[in-house]
Order: sequence, then C-alpha cells, then structure tokens
Amino acid sequence: MKRVLFWGILQLIIQGAGAQSVAVMQSNLQKLPMDTTRVKLLKKLGEYYLYKPGEVKIDLDSALNYLNEARSLSIKLRQPQLEFDCIKLIGNVFSESGRPQKGYAFLLSAIGYYHTSENFLKEAALWISIGDLFNNNEPNNHISREIKCYQNACDLYLKLKNTEDYFSALGRIAKVYIRAGKIDQGSELFYK
Repeated sequence: MKRVLFWGILQLIIQGAGAQSVAVMQSNLQKLPMDTTRVKLLKKLGEYYLYKPGEVKIDLDSALNYLNEARSLSIKLRQPQLEFDCIKLIGNVFSESGRPQKGYAFLLSAIGYYHTSENFLKEAALWISIGDLFNNNEPNNHISREIKCYQNACDLYLKLKNTEDYFSALGRIAKVYIRAGKIDQGSELFYK
C-alpha cells in the first residue's frame, strides 16, 4: 500500500513539474525574437502536447498550433531541417487525432526531404512510423503497404550497417505475415 501511495505521489509531482516547465516555456516564448531558438521552443511545446499522456483533442490542437507556427517560422528563416522535423511531427498529430491519411501525407513529405538530404536514419525511422500507422489504424487492410514500409526501413538500415534496427524492422515484417496467417513466411524471417 505504501509503495502504491509513493508512486502515486511521485506521478503527481512529475506531472506538476511538467506543467510548470511548460508554463515557463510559454512565458519565455513571448520574449524570444523570430529566430531558430523560437522555432525550437515552439517545436518543443508542440512535442509536449503531442506526447502528453492521453489523446485529448485540446492537447492535439495545441500541438498542431505550435508546430504549424514553428513550421511557418522555419520556412521564413530558410531552415529546411527544422521545417521537415515539424512536418514529421504534424503528421504524427494527424495520425494521433484519427486522421491517418492526412498524417500519412505529411510523413511522406518528410521522407522525401530526408531522402534527398541523405538523412537515411531519419528516413528509415519514418518508414517504421508509417508502417506502424497502417498497423494501428487498419491492420488487415494495408498488409502489403505495411510490409513495404518496413522493407524500405530494412533496406536503409542495411545501407547504414545498422543491424539492430534492421532486425527490429525485419521482426515487424514477420509479425505482419503471422498476423495475416502466413506463418511460414513470418517464421522464416525470424530465422534469417
């Protein structure tokens, strides 16, 4: 009982500290000039509301507002890396808010940028995110697209010689095959 009470109190303290730091960030935002520091703070606030526990509409709306402002400012400042980091997060907001097709479009846009700029690690991570998006929203309707996303990530991880993430992506492909009833194909990948 004491342990449960301790963890409950600790959780309240952590949530209070998070809210307090957000208030400080929002206060600091008003003082910042229109530069990359402001973009990064807007992005951080957007991430806070996006990843805040629960999928509350008001939090996702706040995340979208901060991220759109960060994206607009990064465009004005000609900071494409920050712009596409925001685009990726905006895609995640749409995915979390039940609009996966819109999220998918934003994530594909970010993939195009990361591919062109040869940031293959971020590109691979986004392919995983899109595969997970298909899995989480309509797991049996997009099996071939889901596998293709994970395969794209595998190819990039191989190119980067990143074996840990390669096998993680391969495991996702195997799970999709098994979920689809193709147990032989799925289990074959586990023994690769």
